[in-house]
This record gives sequence, structure tokens and C-alpha cells, in this order.
Amino acid sequence: MQAQKVYDFHTHAYQAPVAKIIMRHLEVGKRLETAREFFHLHPDHKAPTIEHLIAVSQANGIDRTNLLLVGVKPGMLRELNEWGLKQREAHDNLSVLGAVHPNINEEALNNEIKWLRDHNFPGVKIQSVHQRMEALSQEAKSLYKKLADAGLFVLMDTGNYLKPGEDGYKYLTRPAMVAEITKEFPDLRIIAAHLGGFMGWDESENYLVDKDFDNLWLDTAFMGSIVKYYKSQGQDRAEQVKRILLRHRPDRLLFGTDIPYNNPTIELAFIRTLLADFPDLLQQIMWQNAADLLGYN
Repeated sequence: MQAQKVYDFHTHAYQAPVAKIIMRHLEVGKRLETAREFFHLHPDHKAPTIEHLIAVSQANGIDRTNLLLVGVKPGMLRELNEWGLKQREAHDNLSVLGAVHPNINEEALNNEIKWLRDHNFPGVKIQSVHQRMEALSQEAKSLYKKLADAGLFVLMDTGNYLKPGEDGYKYLTRPAMVAEITKEFPDLRIIAAHLGGFMGWDESENYLVDKDFDNLWLDTAFMGSIVKYYKSQGQDRAEQVKRILLRHRPDRLLFGTDIPYNNPTIELAFIRTLLADFPDLLQQIMWQNAADLLGYN
């Protein structure tokens, strides 16, 4: 049984100049074929603009799409957030999470959070590796408190996908860190991406899944493709994913694809097959929980 509606809570799109840069990085840094092999990009993959996101979402029967803005450059937060606001106003089926950055002065951070709240952004996205933010630093904790006080939730990119010594390792937000933040800031609503940890599901099960955290959600972004990758390495992780989804609070799970870095067809087919015997849970994950969190019905 397929869910009647789909709310994709985890997607990305970029302003045209940035989208072109990202595609060049894929072509030069990973070679596009290599990127396709892991990220499962479409053969006709275009630069990840908002037009691409909307077209791919519609082609896959996704009813509403949640766009995540990532503020890599502190000095361009307002420009990025204003662009996100324009996209939300231009597309009826689009919601948007704003961008913040801990490495700006307190006045500027306060002003940006106030602007986001005044313009009805429900929350923000943090990508600690790209933003060079240590998740348990005092700067990060100050940001968490400000977000909680403003009533904004935070979607954190989480995982164990880098090894010690690799660039960005110290900036990973690992599942154990998410648990610590969740406990320290009970008024901050937290969404931990990728079932609590990209390539870190064992730690996620230990620290996050089915724990007594009223303020913690998990999104499913990339899980189908991660399972596919593990299978290519001789590991079967499908049952672990099913166990996580069945153990965690059913109203604290959110469907996500990670367009444009992932093929939504894989994610839709995987979760519908995995939870075919649990139609009520599937409907919650695919639509209702996101609609409730974002106030859309």
C-alpha cells in the first residue's frame, strides 16, 4: 500500500551560479560517473537549481517539498534567506528552512534569527562540516539556545562518514553528540538527518533511537541508497533500517530523499517496500509528521 501523499522533508537547491559550481566540483572532484555511482544521480542530471528540484519532485509524485538552505558563507546569509523566501512565495508546494551560521557576531546572528522568525521560517538547517562548526562548541551552544528561544527548530546533518585525520572530521555531528545536545536543550526541536547518522546507524541506535527525547525527530534521507551501497559491499542493512523505523516514536520520523544528491525513486521504492505491512506508520512518515511539524494540513 502506497502512502496517499508524500512530503519530502530533506532536499537542496541552489542559486544558479552556485549550482554551476557544485556541478563542476562533482565533475572535477569526483568525476560525474563516480558521483552517479554513489549518489545515484539521474543520467540527465542538471545543475541543482530550484527548477530542477521542482521538476524532479513532481516527476516522482512528491506532493510537497522542503528546501534546506545551507549558509556556508556567513556574509551571504541574508541574501540566501531572501532567495529562499522568494522561492517559497513562488512555489505553492514548497516549504523552506532558513540558513544561519555560528561564526558571525552576536548582533548579526540575533538579527538573522529575528528576520527568519518574522518571515515565518519554521526552522533552520545546519551542516556542521561545510560550515566548519564544532557541534559541542560554545558558539554552537549559543546558537542552539537562540534558536530555541525564537521557537525555531534545527535540522542537523549528522553522521560518521569521515575518518580521523580526514578534512572536516572534527566538525562531524555524530549521533552521540546529537543526544548530548538534545538533553542539554530540551526546548530545542531537533531533526537528526539520515536516521541520526549518515554511515552511523549503529551509534544512532545506541544513542538516539527509541530514547526518551520528546524534542528529537529523525529523517530518512538517503537511507535507501545507503542500504544499496552497503549491499554492494556485502552487507545487508535493510533489517537494521526497518528495526530503527519500528522502534522509534512513530510521530518523530520524517521522509526525505536528499535531492539532488540522491535519486528519489530509490527512496520511495525502498520505504514503501520496507513498510508495506505497516501502512499507518508509512503514512505518518511520508506525510503526516512533516505536515504536523510545519503546520501544514
